[in-house]
Amino acid sequence: MKHNQKRGPAVPLLLIAAAVLVLAIGIFCLVYGLASIRGNGDGPKPAEDSSAVAPPSQQEQTPESSAGVRPVTEEEKQKMADEAAGRSESPDGEETTAGGEKRTTYAGSVSGGERLQPGILDALTGFLDEFYGSQRSFASFFKTMDGIRVPDMTFWFADPDGVEAAKWQSALRYLCCAKTVNGYDLSWSECSYNLKIGEVKPVGNTFEIGFTESSEVQFSHLQGIRSVQNGLPCRAVYQKDGDEWKLVSYYREEDFFLAVNCRVTEEMTAEEIPDITVRLLTRYCSNYLKMMRNRESFNSGEVGYRTSDHPYDRQAAAAYAAQYCLARNSSYTNYDELGGNNQNYVSQVLRAGGIPNDTTGNWKWKYYGDNVDETEMKTGRTPSWIGSYYFYNYASSNYDSGLACTVGANFFAAEGGDVLMTGLEDGVYNTSYAVLDTYEEDGAVIDVLLGSNSVDRENWPLTASFAPCVSMIKIQGWKD
Repeated sequence: MKHNQKRGPAVPLLLIAAAVLVLAIGIFCLVYGLASIRGNGDGPKPAEDSSAVAPPSQQEQTPESSAGVRPVTEEEKQKMADEAAGRSESPDGEETTAGGEKRTTYAGSVSGGERLQPGILDALTGFLDEFYGSQRSFASFFKTMDGIRVPDMTFWFADPDGVEAAKWQSALRYLCCAKTVNGYDLSWSECSYNLKIGEVKPVGNTFEIGFTESSEVQFSHLQGIRSVQNGLPCRAVYQKDGDEWKLVSYYREEDFFLAVNCRVTEEMTAEEIPDITVRLLTRYCSNYLKMMRNRESFNSGEVGYRTSDHPYDRQAAAAYAAQYCLARNSSYTNYDELGGNNQNYVSQVLRAGGIPNDTTGNWKWKYYGDNVDETEMKTGRTPSWIGSYYFYNYASSNYDSGLACTVGANFFAAEGGDVLMTGLEDGVYNTSYAVLDTYEEDGAVIDVLLGSNSVDRENWPLTASFAPCVSMIKIQGWKD
C-alpha cells in the first residue's frame, strides 16, 4: 500500500529546473566554502577564539569572502552548542544532568551500562545527545541565509586537533552539508535511541567499548511515517582526562561516517581529512541531481524496462520484506555474525516474489543449503545469494534464464520488492536494501521507503542515503 499525502499539486518541470540551477550554485558555494576551510582563502584569518565549520586545527578560512561558510561569533557558538546539545526547549526528550550541566537526552533504555566505569556512560550519551539534537534542529540550525554551520564536536575528544576528532568532524560536516543541499527537509522532528553495551575491554589507561545503537526517528518530510534503525554497530575508546572521560576514537557503521572513514589512510594528517568531505559532497551532489531528474522523468511517464517470461509477485515480495526487515526467518541461516545478513534478506525477498533458483549458465543464484557450491547441482548456495557484491554482478550480467531485472533503473520507478544497492567505492556495492513502499504527494512519488538487515532498517528513506554509490535494481520477473 502506497503512502499518500496531499500537499498541493506536483512540482512542475520549470520549478524542478529552477531548483537544479539553485542547487548547482549551492554546490559551487559549498565546495568553494569548504575549500576555504582548508586554508585556501585569500582574506584575513578569523580571531583565534572564533568557531566555524572546520575543527580548531582547520580554522584558516576567509571570514568575509568565503562563499557559503562564515565564522561564528562566541554568542552564536553558545547558541549553537545549546541547541545541538538540546538545552533549548524541545517537544521530546527528557532533561537530565550530567557533570552538573543540564541537557536534553534522547536516550531511552541502556542495556549493560552498569559494566562501564563511572562517568563513561554520561560521556557517551552526552556525545550522542549532541549528535541527535543537531539532527533535530537541522532546518533552523544548519541552514541559514548566509552560510552553512556545523556544530564543533571535537571537544568530546581527548585530542580535539587529532586525526580521530577530524575524522568524526569531517563525517558530521559531510552529513550536515549533504542534508542542506538536499531539497527535502531531512531534519528529525522526533527521535530517540537505545543502547546495548557489548564488550568492555580495558587497554592500558583506556576502555574500549563495543555497543549497538537502535533508534526511531520521524523525518520531517515523511508525515506519519516512523523510520526505525536497529543494531547499528558502534565502538568508542575512552580515557580519563582530569575529571572527565574523553574519546580517543569513535567508530559508527553508518554510511556518512563510513564514507569518510574508509578514505582515511594511516599517513593522513588531521589537516588533510577535510579534503575527503569536498570529494564526497561533489559526488553526493551529482547523485542528488540524478535523483531529481529520475523523479521528474518517472512522474512524467518516461520509463521503460526489460521484459520477462514470468511476472514478479511484487505484493508477496513486499509483504515478506516488511515482515523480516526487523526479524529473521528461521528457515534460512542468519549471517549477522558472518559478514552481514542484508543480501541474504534481499535474496529471500526475491524468492518470496517467485524468483526461482538459477543454476545454469555462467552466472548463478541459488540457495539449497549453507555450503558454497557454484556448480549446476541443486545443492549448496552461490556467493550471489548472500554477498551484495556478487549479487550485483549477477544482476548486471545475467541475460539468459533466471532473474530478469534492470540495473541502474530510475530510482522513483521503484516498487515494493525492488532492490537498492549502495557502496562506498565506485563499482563496489556492499549493502543491499529491499524496497518496502513509496511515499507520494498528490499522486507523485516523493521518496522510496527501504528495509534491510544488518543494520536492520524499516521505512528508511532513499533520500537519507549518503553512500557515494547508489544503484536501483528493477525486478521484472524471471526468464525460462
